[in-house]
Amino acid sequence: MSTSKKQLIAARNLFMNYIVGLYNLLPAHRRTKLFFRGAWWLVLCKLLKPYFQSPVTIITPSGVKLRITTDRIDEKVLLHLLQDIPHWYFPSEADSISNPTILDLGAHHGYYAMLALGRYSNSKVICVEPSSSAVRIIEKNAQLNRWGERVKIVWAGLSSKSGEGILNITSASWDYHIASNCDNTANAELVPLMTLDEILNGEHVDIVKCNAEGAEYFFVEQLQYMFVKPKLVILMLHNMPSRGSVHGVYPKSCTDFLGFIVKSDHLERTFSGYHSTVLLHQ
Repeated sequence: MSTSKKQLIAARNLFMNYIVGLYNLLPAHRRTKLFFRGAWWLVLCKLLKPYFQSPVTIITPSGVKLRITTDRIDEKVLLHLLQDIPHWYFPSEADSISNPTILDLGAHHGYYAMLALGRYSNSKVICVEPSSSAVRIIEKNAQLNRWGERVKIVWAGLSSKSGEGILNITSASWDYHIASNCDNTANAELVPLMTLDEILNGEHVDIVKCNAEGAEYFFVEQLQYMFVKPKLVILMLHNMPSRGSVHGVYPKSCTDFLGFIVKSDHLERTFSGYHSTVLLHQ
């Protein structure tokens, strides 16, 4: 290696160490753990917040493009999917399922859906999401990856019967939930409600990811009476005393009525402290 090339490499390493040193001086809320292509733009937006905010597109190591909005929850969701607990969302059992059709109940901004499409060959996904603003972001993420033909988006909340419901819009977008009433109509949205049968419309699904702020109880109940048995269900159970409990009630129901095997039951205390993740497979 020539002397000039060695000097160039040394200068580059020195510059990068300087940049990293400056970055580490930033307060924690101005930094990011998403070290992918485009992450520096995310850091820049966080530095300029609240004076300047703009969506940022990152590219994961697998080549999936994801639009991070100004919603503070986006980064946390991606950390769970990509770094903290990816094995919960993408378990090894799913890798053996050929050409899967995936049902994503509570699709949020479509991050799980896009990562699943990038991971599983010849897969397609049905995204179910009641928030109209979130639906537009799912559409954008599908466009970024040119996966429009592989993504079906259903703007609705899962319920025991079709109709309309009130989506309570909270300060954290992953806590949006269907409620019977809302005290402040400025923080609510009237959304369509559909049953599981209406959502699927005859489609067979192989994998289900359900993180739907309480609608998982409707999912389990309706699955019992349908001729639909996914090969794998990734189920997030929220603690709702009126519907059941996270401590074994619904995992046992799945085993008793649907014939699923409960592989794992994790109580998630790392970020919410109030629901568990259950992996069910045939």
